[in-house]
Amino acid sequence: MQPCASLSFAVAMLVCLVPFSVAGARPLPRKLQRALDTSDSDCGGERSGEVGTILSPNYPQNYPAGKLCVWRITTGIGRTIKITFNKFHTMGCKDYVGVYETKGESVLPLGGGKLCNSKKPFNIQSKTNVVFVVFKSNNKGPGQGFNATYSASGCGVPVIGPNPWSRLAAGSGRIVGGNDARPGSWPWQVSIRSWIDGKYHFCGGTLVDKQWVVTAAHCVDGGSKPYLTFGEFDRYLNDGTEKTIFTEEIFIHPGYNNSLLTNDIALLKMTSPVTYTAYVHPVCLPDASMEADVGAVCTITGWGRFLEGSTTARRLQQANVPIVNSTACSEMYAQLAERGEGLHTIHPQSMVCAGYPEGGVDSCQGDSGGPLVCQSSTGAHWLQGVVSWGHGCARADAPGVYARVPSLADWIRQTMQTNS
Repeated sequence: MQPCASLSFAVAMLVCLVPFSVAGARPLPRKLQRALDTSDSDCGGERSGEVGTILSPNYPQNYPAGKLCVWRITTGIGRTIKITFNKFHTMGCKDYVGVYETKGESVLPLGGGKLCNSKKPFNIQSKTNVVFVVFKSNNKGPGQGFNATYSASGCGVPVIGPNPWSRLAAGSGRIVGGNDARPGSWPWQVSIRSWIDGKYHFCGGTLVDKQWVVTAAHCVDGGSKPYLTFGEFDRYLNDGTEKTIFTEEIFIHPGYNNSLLTNDIALLKMTSPVTYTAYVHPVCLPDASMEADVGAVCTITGWGRFLEGSTTARRLQQANVPIVNSTACSEMYAQLAERGEGLHTIHPQSMVCAGYPEGGVDSCQGDSGGPLVCQSSTGAHWLQGVVSWGHGCARADAPGVYARVPSLADWIRQTMQTNS
């Protein structure tokens, strides 16, 4: 066993570790569990999403003196974890960060051991699916701290790179202001089709696991179980990359309201697992901590209408849209309501807005249920939103509204775990 004293860790907390099972057959090491239990309440804790953030206390403000924070990041068995430190500064090496994983009875430091002082952005890669991150500050002055992003292997990274997106004038076609995607570049995109013949596309969806698809609740609240087509690009051609599977069961969020469109999210369980290929691959599910910043540019994809009242797209479309401040979005829709044009009220807990003030780029009918994905600093894409509703398509001062996935991800994970 590697001596704990050789690790630049809070040594007293990690003396004499005993082996433990990631799958939970045996409990955590006593000293490590104590470290988690004594971590300050305003930092540290459990992280179970496939992508998430870890911030020093008070970040982006200075961290306080005398802090002890311990995070445990857990992903699926067989996966590994990549951590990217985007910003990093401590006041000397008495304040430090340690990143650790376990192997048998050993505790292994990652990234060279104690991390301290100022560093340019850097990555740390684990070999296991459980990583512990420890932050310790002494009792002297505060420092700037750190901003880190983590992602699990096996999700959110397409084998096939996307086409560059070029913004087109509204009216020139595409998702509304988008362009053709490259086949296979958004491998989590799903075409949800009529249960009658499996051909009529009516909504989009997102592959999040081998047997699970996320979509909008309003797409499936009629109770009919649809067909799910993966690996699709041109809906009129069979390229040999497609796979269609029937829905076994529909799970609608218990807080869904079809009048207000709050919690507009549902899970579709397939009758059999889909096989992953270069054209069929899941996106990452975020931790609740993983919210896209206002102004962050994310991507929408789908086969929805080119314009209000037009036909749906033949080939998969893509477009980039910025995340809109929730307060500003609420005010825009309140003004529409005052003019008798607004459909719903913005509920920020379960909704997120995206679009340009001048309009011109948006999701539209037929895109409902499809993904709004953002890319983390690790390179992995995560599901930030599910296409839900809007005021027309691509209108000025009426951004698209999406179900806010980070706020709903715990329900997604719990539902999949309970029903798998």
